[in-house]
Amino acid sequence: MVTEDLKKNIEKVLREAGGGGPEDTIEFLDTPDGRVEIVFVSPSFVNQDEAERQRRVWGAILTNLTDTEQRAVDFVFTDAPGEDNSEPVD
Repeated sequence: MVTEDLKKNIEKVLREAGGGGPEDTIEFLDTPDGRVEIVFVSPSFVNQDEAERQRRVWGAILTNLTDTEQRAVDFVFTDAPGEDNSEPVD
C-alpha cells in the first residue's frame, strides 16, 4: 500500500512537472496490488499530445523518485481541463 507521505511526495513531483499552477488537480486511485493510478489534470497539457504529456510526467517521476517510489506508480492519466478519460472503456 502506498503511504500518504509517498503520495505527497509524488504529488509534489507532479505539480512541479505540470508547472505548479493552482488549477492543477491530482487524484490518487489505489489499485488492488497496492500501487496507485493517478489522474493528473493541468492546463499546461492543453495543445500537447498524450506522448508529450507522458514524457514530461514520467521524466519527472524517473528523475525525482527512488526506484522503489517509482514502482508504486502504476499509471498516470494526463488530461487537460475539459478532457474526461475517467470513464472505463468497454
